[in-house]
Amino acid sequence: MADKLNSSLDDILKTTRGNARRGRGGNRRSGAGRTTEAPIGGVGKTTRQTKPNKAAPAAPAATSGGETKIMISNLPFDVEENQLKEYFNTVVNVGKPRRVLLQYGPNGKSLGSATVIFHKSEQAIKATNALQGVKIDGKPIRVELLVSAAAVAAQPTSSFADRVT
Repeated sequence: MADKLNSSLDDILKTTRGNARRGRGGNRRSGAGRTTEAPIGGVGKTTRQTKPNKAAPAAPAATSGGETKIMISNLPFDVEENQLKEYFNTVVNVGKPRRVLLQYGPNGKSLGSATVIFHKSEQAIKATNALQGVKIDGKPIRVELLVSAAAVAAQPTSSFADRVT
């Protein structure tokens, strides 16, 4: 220790630099100064083998004549599936829907909207027309006919000049 007091700082650093641990890295050597040659032709990336993409389910499905869905919003929170089925069957007189799906929040309460699936598109169109402007408990409900993107894309588009009136 008395030796270090009499020597210069440069001499102390030269003698302790080789055996002193520095910082968190311990005895790790830094990559500075080392060079590694890249393989000839570069590094080939490996791609992960992925499963082929499955076709996304068409949530709103509507084909001409087939199963069709409608979305009803702003329903009272106490409406149940069997009430909607009975309403379409008796009051609207479109026949019994194939399925009624009420949407519920994370706490289990109704969100006031439902998706109704009909066997035929004619039923859904008739139900949509019958429910437009209908008020339940003084509140107007909103009814939308859901169509698939494939059905929309299949429609021929007329020119812009033909559409201008």
